Parts: sequence; structure tokens; C-alpha cells
Amino acid sequence: METQHATIAMLTYQRNTLLAAVLPALLDQAGRSPVPTRVLVVDNDPSGQAAPVVRAAQERAREQGVVLRYVHEPVPGIVAGRNRALEESGDDLLVFIDDDEEPGPGWLEALLDAHERLGCEAVTGPTPPRFTRPASAWVRHSGAFDSWQAPDGGVVTSADTGNLLLDLGAVRRMGLRFDPRYGLSGGEDSLFTRQLSQAGGTIRFAADAVVTKIVPEGRARRPWVLRRSLRAGSSWVSVRLDTASGSRARLRALYALKGVGRVGRDWPRALVGRARGDVAAWARHEVSAWGGVGMVVGALGGRVHEYGRSPHAFRVRDLMSGKARRRPAGTGSGPRTQSPARPASSAPHAGPDTPAPHAAAGPTRPGTRPGPAASPAPPGSFRPGHAPLPPGGTPSPRAAAGPSAHGPVRVLVAVPTYRRPTDLARALRGVLGQIPDLRGVADVEVLVVDNDPAASARAQATGGPVRYVVEQVPGVAAVRNRALDEARAHDLLVFIDDDEEPEPGWLAALVGLRARTGCQAVAGLVVPDYEVEPDEWVRQGGFFVRRTWPTGTRRPVAASNCLLLDLGFVREHGLRFDADFGATGGEDTLFTRQLTAAGGTILWCDEARVRDHVPASRLDHAWILRRQRSHAATAVRVELALGGSPARVRVRAALGGGARILAGGAAAAGGLGGGLRRRARGARLLARGRGMLDAALDRPGHREYGQR
Repeated sequence: METQHATIAMLTYQRNTLLAAVLPALLDQAGRSPVPTRVLVVDNDPSGQAAPVVRAAQERAREQGVVLRYVHEPVPGIVAGRNRALEESGDDLLVFIDDDEEPGPGWLEALLDAHERLGCEAVTGPTPPRFTRPASAWVRHSGAFDSWQAPDGGVVTSADTGNLLLDLGAVRRMGLRFDPRYGLSGGEDSLFTRQLSQAGGTIRFAADAVVTKIVPEGRARRPWVLRRSLRAGSSWVSVRLDTASGSRARLRALYALKGVGRVGRDWPRALVGRARGDVAAWARHEVSAWGGVGMVVGALGGRVHEYGRSPHAFRVRDLMSGKARRRPAGTGSGPRTQSPARPASSAPHAGPDTPAPHAAAGPTRPGTRPGPAASPAPPGSFRPGHAPLPPGGTPSPRAAAGPSAHGPVRVLVAVPTYRRPTDLARALRGVLGQIPDLRGVADVEVLVVDNDPAASARAQATGGPVRYVVEQVPGVAAVRNRALDEARAHDLLVFIDDDEEPEPGWLAALVGLRARTGCQAVAGLVVPDYEVEPDEWVRQGGFFVRRTWPTGTRRPVAASNCLLLDLGFVREHGLRFDADFGATGGEDTLFTRQLTAAGGTILWCDEARVRDHVPASRLDHAWILRRQRSHAATAVRVELALGGSPARVRVRAALGGGARILAGGAAAAGGLGGGLRRRARGARLLARGRGMLDAALDRPGHREYGQR
């Protein structure tokens, strides 16, 4: 029989001290192996910090006659590292061990012996823990680090890759790979080995193949254990759904009910155990309850990220302590590659159940182009002679007096556009027709900001006081920030979209209310103007109907498609549109929320109305519901960006989203009666609930303003 060859693969990420300690043990095991064995280190650190550690061990490897290889896998996530190990190993057998583990005496020989003796496709073994510091009684009784056991030589249906031998011949025949969907949540090994078993492979347990799991002090804590339990419950359900052969809808409902049942059973028991001082009962039941929460999350299609590097990752510690990570008002994420987006914002995502206030989208952008965000104006900067508003939003004497006190106020009307020549021409005619209404009161200039690098709108941007600029950086935030930059010599900035047409008196109403009150922003109503008559479902659902309020009503948030801004206040507080919302929309919601948080006042002007031209393509039911889902998700992401506790925001969104899914699904299916109106509004509620869950579970958002 031809001699087999083996590779020991160790994945590592920024654990150089542990790696340096375990490499000699791996080289010793490989040197004593009954089959030729190599050692492979896969470094998942983008900066490749493990390379010097491996180079330092090369001399010892040569002395022992062992081949030691290093490969760099910069793609983040445990799945990328494991699949890289599969690709790099051309041998017959592949043995996985983690960089926070120590192989016991005879570990490799026990795995190889079980594989040869039992003729199986995979072998696993026990992984008992070793705490770097004594663990608390709660941690010890939680069972979170206990090693699972099975009879020596017994068959198991799944295993983890911290201690696993794979027959690569069988793996290749079955076409198995680690699933990238599990790259940040973990559970990829459970899915892989479960698929191996379902494909006819056998996994055996070798009791003598022991590796010790090193548990650092940071993990031997209650918050970490509960977070791991949450993740484990979610992954457990996800793996079973992905390997199920029956109806997934029924399984989702079943697992969700099981999760709810576990929470209802174990959480009271945990509280009782804690009250009685029974640490074992407290720990055991609390871990089980959080696992139940994870099961519900998994049943609803969510994943809890353990290996991600997101600034808003779900943290049990935040939920328990109430700590929040805050972003200062008026700041974005700094220069970054901005996703393609249209430079015409939707209406504000004021809350998860706010009806879609701006259904007609503006220009979209094909392709993705990197570009730095525009530099923000220095806080407090203003044009000489223009008195900024003092803190708190109180108008300066000149602002309160209105334009007549010191001559005409300087107004810039900005019209973002992207390849809509007919719509743009109509919008410009409407805006230019309003300028005579303000003669002697305001000096009005019109700015067209074209987001098309080919400058396709140049021909339409002619006549009267119209200025034309091209913004090369794609996306709605870049275009709106360009308008802010171009308005340095102006007092007021007014936004209107290129697919809108102002009604008579629109501009005078905005400027007049600002002059009378000295507020920092004025918002008006967007009225739909349908290209074709919408069907009854659309009308009954009220998808394009925006709310209005009496003129002078204070609003906490506003859309930028019919909005006047006091530039003195904006400059004083360094407000900018956040590029993080370039592809999903919501940049105007965040901007105006930050404006009010800084002490500014937004007033409603019912007389300032624009007509939004809604094309027939936007009346499609699927498009409408996708927009509702996107708006609800963005509302949650805005709350995260404003600095609320990430865990609390996500939990509230998950619970609220789940409730909306249940109520909306029942109404949409006709189970609550009420006819077409209730079904349409139930569908809207269901879509918004799904959007809230998307954001709560950190799923990628719908790129509403991305590629067409």
C-alpha cells in the first residue's frame, strides 16, 4: 500500500506568543509521525504578523527534518483560512489544530492510528480546557469550556476543527468546502462535518487524541460565555437549516418555538438560582437561556458575529452594562471608498414604521469608484460679515431681523442630478420661475451638481443664474457635501431633487419662514405625481403618502429633497453628510438628527411643496416593499450611528422587527380581516419588520442607490 502523507494546519490571527509556544510541539509530533508530515501555518492577519514567528522556527524544523510552511490569507474570517488550508495541502490527510491549543502526548499518532484502523473519513478527539487564571465558580459551572466525550472509536455526526483529521481524498470526492456565510459567525466546522456525514462519510472519536484548549482570562468571564452561547444557539439552528431536506419554513418555526420555550423555561430558573446563591443552577440555566435567544435569532435568518471586526458588533456586555460607543455629531467615518449611490436622497428614515416618504429615486450610479470624502468645513467658520448662530440655535439679531435689515439674503438652490435630462430641465424651469418672487429680498443662485463623470447634464444647466459643477466622487453624500462646499459665499442652502418640480410659492415660503423665525432649517411637503394611475393595492397601502403638519411645527428630522439649511449654523457645528449611508440612503436623516442634537430647530412649512414624479416602474409591488424594508433598516442604522448602545439598539430592533413580522404577516395573509387595505398595510409592516431585523443582525443593507 502506498505511504500516505499528512499536513498539520494551524490557523492563526494575532496570537504570536501562543503560536511561538505551540510550534515546537507541532514540529516534535510531525517529526515522530509514522507517516511523512508537514506543518502549515495560515496567517489570517492582514499585516502578516505571524511571519517572523514562523521564520524563527524554521531552523528547528530543518533539524528535525520537518517541512514548515507559512502562507498569508488576508481575506478576513475563519472560513477563508480553513479553505486556504484545503487548497495548500496536496497530501492525503489534513489535520486541523487551533493556535490557542496544545497537542497532548501522542495526539497525532492517535488520530492517524484511528484513521488507519477504522477506515473512516475523519477523526476527532477531546479538547479539555486549561485556564490561564483560575476561573470563577460561575464559569466553571457553566459548562461552556467542557470537552465533549464519546466512546473511543465511536461514531459522531459532527465535530469542530480545533482537533480534526480529514481524509482529503474523501473531501475532494464529496466536493466539500467551508461555507463563507459562516466566516464571521463560526459554525463552519459543524456544517462541514455534518455535510460530510450526510454524504456518507464516517467521523470517529479517538479518546487518546487530546489537545488542550488554552482559555485566557478575557474569555473566562460571564459576558464572553453568554455571547458565545448566543452565537452557538444561532449557529446550531443555521447549520440544521442548511442541511435540512424538508420544509425550511416549518423548521424555522419549530426552532423559533424551541428557542422561546428554552428562554421561558431557563431564564426564571437562572434568576431563582442566583437569588438562592446556587451558582451551578444560575450558570447552567442562564447559558441555556441565552442559547435559546440564539436559536430564535438563527430561526429568523440571523447570525451573531464572533470573528468579525465591526464597530457595531453585538456585545452582551453592552446589553448588561448599558455602555455606549459614541460618534460625535457631524462626523462620518473619514475617507473611504464610497458605494455607488444617487445624489438625491430619500425622505427621512425617522423611525422603523414611518411610511416611505420619498418613493421616487433620483440618479443612480453604475460601478464603484474610490474617492475621499470632501473635507469638512472647520467648525465655527463663516463668511466675513455673516454672524453665525450662537450655541443652542438662538438666532443672531441679524438673522432674526430678516433680510430687509441688512440687504438681500444670499440663497443657493442645489439640484443634484445623474443622467435625467428631461427631469432636470423641468426642475430647473420650476426653480428659475420662483426667483422673481424673492426680488429685493434674496439673491438666488441655482447650482446643478452632476454626479455623472461624463458631464451629461451640462446642456440643461444653462440660462439665468445657473452654475454647473461635476462631482466625480460617486454617491449621494459626496454630492450633498459638494453643494455645502460650493455654498461658502451664501447664507442659506436649499435642496430639491432633479425628479421634483416646485409648486408656486415654494421657495418664497421656505425663505419667508426662516426669516420670520430664525430657525436653522425648514422642511416642506413632497406630493406624489404618478406617471400612471397606481393600482388599488398601492393606493390602499398609502405607500407614497407623506404626512404633513401645520406650518411652524417643530420636527426632529427632515428629508433633504425639500429642505432649507442655515449655513451659519451648519458651519459652526461642522455638520456633514455621512458617506456611510451613501448606498443605503438615510444620510439626510442622520444629518438633520445631528442638527437638532446640536441645538438647531427644524420647522415645517406646509406651503412649501414640491411634486415628486413617480415613474411606472416604481409602482411595482416588489419594488415598494423592498423600499419599505430598506427604510426600516436604515432607521436602525441611524440610531447606531448616533451613538446609542449598540446592543440595546439591536435588541430593541430585533424584538420590534419580530413583532412586526408576526403582525404584518398575519394581516398580509388576510388572517386579520379588513380587506385589501389591511393586507397592503400588513405587507408594509412585514417588510419593515424584516428591515429592522436586517439591521439588528448586521446583515448587509439593501443598496437602494447602488447599481441599476
